[in-house]
Amino acid sequence: MPGPSLYPNIQRSSHGYRKGHTDSESKIIPGDKSGTTISMKEEDGTPLEKGSIEGTGLTTGKKVVMKPGETHVFKGDSEVLETPLAQKKSKAKYRKDGTLKKVVTKDKETGYKSKIKFDKTGRIKSAKNNRTKNKHKKSKQRLSQSSWVKEDMAETTEKHFPTAGKKEVVKTAEEKRNETYNRI
Repeated sequence: MPGPSLYPNIQRSSHGYRKGHTDSESKIIPGDKSGTTISMKEEDGTPLEKGSIEGTGLTTGKKVVMKPGETHVFKGDSEVLETPLAQKKSKAKYRKDGTLKKVVTKDKETGYKSKIKFDKTGRIKSAKNNRTKNKHKKSKQRLSQSSWVKEDMAETTEKHFPTAGKKEVVKTAEEKRNETYNRI
């Protein structure tokens, strides 16, 4: 006979955050004694529209950020707690010549705000957010290596530059020369 639940206000669901199912702050996904398999796909096989979700195994405590389209196995966990991650929205602004001027990221749910400014060569000129102490704001090298800057830029890159992850075609020296001197 099962005892009282440690999570009384959290909905139990085998469907998770798929379309057409009730939405809640968190959900517990049941599995079996050997483990729980979480699919981040809609019922028709497309990636989950809800976005990234943090999964926490209730037996082992293992935490995983699960992205849409992925499948995760929580071995040894008979139940997994799913909590949707906040959805940040990034906007990129450009100069008249087409170079990136700044990226502004906001999240209404958590109140997160960040602003990353770029010089005309595309390097970070300044960056700040309302979550960190911005202690490296004068060191451009440290700013470019900062995890929150990389995270905010990754969202912008995916939205505004969908070909960023694709390989470029390598040109021969002759093709480069012809392009430089406008030869046809």
